[in-house]
Amino acid sequence: MLTIAPVEYAVRRALGGRRTLRDMASRTWVIEPESSQVVPKATYLEETLSRVTAPAPFSTLEIQYAMIAGGKMSHLPITAIQLKGASLVGGSVYVRGHRMALAPASGFRLRDLMDGARVPSASLGCTYFGNLFFGHFWTDDVPLMQLGQELAPVVRTAKAPTGHQRELLELIGLSPRLPSCLVMDELIVLEDAAQTKSKERRYRQIRAAYTQRFARPDPPRGVFLFRGSSGAARQCENEAEIAEALERRGFVCLHPERMTLAELARASWGARVVVGVEGSQLVHGLYTVAEGGSFLALTPPMRFGNIIKNYTDCLEMQYGFVVGEPTGGSASPAGFKVSLDEVLRVLERLEGGRPS
Repeated sequence: MLTIAPVEYAVRRALGGRRTLRDMASRTWVIEPESSQVVPKATYLEETLSRVTAPAPFSTLEIQYAMIAGGKMSHLPITAIQLKGASLVGGSVYVRGHRMALAPASGFRLRDLMDGARVPSASLGCTYFGNLFFGHFWTDDVPLMQLGQELAPVVRTAKAPTGHQRELLELIGLSPRLPSCLVMDELIVLEDAAQTKSKERRYRQIRAAYTQRFARPDPPRGVFLFRGSSGAARQCENEAEIAEALERRGFVCLHPERMTLAELARASWGARVVVGVEGSQLVHGLYTVAEGGSFLALTPPMRFGNIIKNYTDCLEMQYGFVVGEPTGGSASPAGFKVSLDEVLRVLERLEGGRPS
């Protein structure tokens, strides 16, 4: 089936004017209302905050400091938006001259416009950040697909999943459609970014699937997950030293890039603490860490981010961090080191259940 949705978007853009998805919705409804939650303060050493120089991308220091402070957090409602006559082409959704990009490279091939199938109804199962970052696929897109499949068949952009992503989808029984071009009489877009009770239930469904498949009678004290090289650069120059010190204390040290999801899950299941450089690879531990467990992030001062705390708060776990010190110059601006002594001090507080 031929679609000219991208052409309509180009014309609308040339003429000017801007509309949101809500402006074009035929119907909107609330699936879960706005809510609030009191969350704990992060565990860290106060004196190390003076090292922070910049926030993680797409954030601000104000947001990050509020996140680690704890207290009352408000969660936006989960809202469903119904769109009539939408098209999914390449990495974008088009509807009546409006485009919503779902991937950094959201282009398409001209032949895709000729090969589009048509379906009566679909639910969008991906987000921009879920297509960009591995961790957001784990925590945003997968729960989104879980919820979306209750409303309509799930579709995503045509981007092929990685090996770990395929294994996770198979584990929890998700099989989204990945079209290069699809015309939908009705598309349901879910606003599901907040860490609501509904999100918690879906996280726990995934954790239950991990437990059923990978539970072991002798879980390790903790796991150290190496950062690897596939994500955005933040090089902890003494990462191996920290890992070796923790290994001597009963931790298992793992390289997620070198392991299948099954191998990684079996090795880490039931650990009380997950430690590693702040980044997406830590999210592997979200579904294997013990109930009420802890995360300890080794954080670069020039990329201060604590998104893991959103998830630990949602699942009633503990979160701590150690801010490193920069080591690099112009040749290695992302380089930093962390103090082993500081890591052990924060780890002691997390394992002892004491606040910072």
